[in-house]
Amino acid sequence: MLPETIQLETLRQKIEDSEYEAGDRSDYLSYGKPNPAQAKQAQELIEKLKVESKSARAELNQLLGSLRAQQPQAVEEWVNYHAGLLQKIIDEKTEAVITPRKNVAKETLQNWDKVRAGELDYVNINWHFLKDYKASVRTITGGSAKTAGKTKTESKSWFQFWK
Repeated sequence: MLPETIQLETLRQKIEDSEYEAGDRSDYLSYGKPNPAQAKQAQELIEKLKVESKSARAELNQLLGSLRAQQPQAVEEWVNYHAGLLQKIIDEKTEAVITPRKNVAKETLQNWDKVRAGELDYVNINWHFLKDYKASVRTITGGSAKTAGKTKTESKSWFQFWK
């Protein structure tokens, strides 16, 4: 894989991680009953993560713009990698109860087609329905498939007190 392709995916994952963790902290504020100090700390982290996500989105947008002009094969390789994994999910011969998974895969594939066309910069991967796809993608940037659902500042969600 081209280094630029890995750079694109690394930025996509950085956005995904920041937004996932901000959502987790937001759930903590809504449902975790934090004391005032914990609530303040969580809110500060959410704001920091929003800034990180916005910065990474801008960086991804800039990188995509330059690669589309100078090295379009990197963008094509990035999109094709994701499209290939998603097409395998769509083509799975499964029970009817798995239909939502296929629909989510189709929607995600449509978003990757928008990236190819220059209409979209970032595609989020639904961790609930496409967990195996998300784990597979994490390995191309040197990440572990086992840490696909974990954030950088914590190893478990706030509500998983039993773990």
